[in-house]
Amino acid sequence: MGLEIGVLSEVFRHLSWRRVCQVDLADRYDHKHQSLSSEDPSGGLNRMACDIAKHLLRTLAAADVVLSEGR
Repeated sequence: MGLEIGVLSEVFRHLSWRRVCQVDLADRYDHKHQSLSSEDPSGGLNRMACDIAKHLLRTLAAADVVLSEGR
C-alpha cells in the first residue's frame, strides 16, 4: 500500500518537484477494483485509503515534518 508513497517521498527528497510527473507504465493493467466498503472500514477502498494515509503520516513524521492546524 505504501510503496508508491515511499517512492514518491524519496523522489521529492532527492529531486526537484518539477521533475515529477505521472506516466502509464503499461497499456493494460488490472487495478483489481475494490468496493468502497463504507460500512466496513477493514476492507476495500476504505482500508486502502486509511493504510496510505497512515504511511504518508509516518513518512512525514520520519522526516520531522510538523503539520499545522492552519488552512
